[in-house]
Amino acid sequence: ALVFASSDGGVVRVPLGELHARALGTAGALQARGFTADAHVIVQAPVDARSTELLIALWTIGAVVVPLTATAGADEVAHALRETGATRAVVVPEWRGRDLLGEMHGHGVADVISLTDDLAPAPVRAPERRDASADACVLYTSGSTAAPKGVRHTHETLLVGLAALPTDTTTTTLAAFPVGHVASLIGLLRPLTAGGTTILMDRWSARRAAELIEEYRVNVS
Repeated sequence: ALVFASSDGGVVRVPLGELHARALGTAGALQARGFTADAHVIVQAPVDARSTELLIALWTIGAVVVPLTATAGADEVAHALRETGATRAVVVPEWRGRDLLGEMHGHGVADVISLTDDLAPAPVRAPERRDASADACVLYTSGSTAAPKGVRHTHETLLVGLAALPTDTTTTTLAAFPVGHVASLIGLLRPLTAGGTTILMDRWSARRAAELIEEYRVNVS
């Protein structure tokens, strides 16, 4: 299962099979809305059940995901939009007092999906099996010395990253990086490809992490 632990103390546990089934219905809804294979889609959201479901749905239809942290500033978002040519986005409506949904509309994005939107599940028309060398996502560097740089990851390079992590289905992992960081993405993909249980935090808190480690007997982080 994936266990989504929010900073307010809430916990949502989602079995992997249930998450996959929901994502397939969402993938069909995205196709009905005009989302296509190879399209770049910005995803600006914290790690939670809904954003993860949408990530899986986007990969199911062959889209190239551009994950950004929920704390990414308006200039960073505009930079990513210009570089990738993305015309669609998935966004959390509000985060830490910021109107991220309004900001995304302000960037002129043609189609913006809020995490709170009700997307009616639909049968998915899956694209042909993706080539391992095809782009899966674009991840941005921190931009500490210059403008953030978009790093293209193929399905193959992500699998190489996954190969370094434990694949034992008895592993219980704590993942505490925000979406938009390569460690976060690998941490999210590991349970989707290898099973086991992963606890994901939507923002860092040392106290909360210690509680989760104790409660779930975490042995990898």
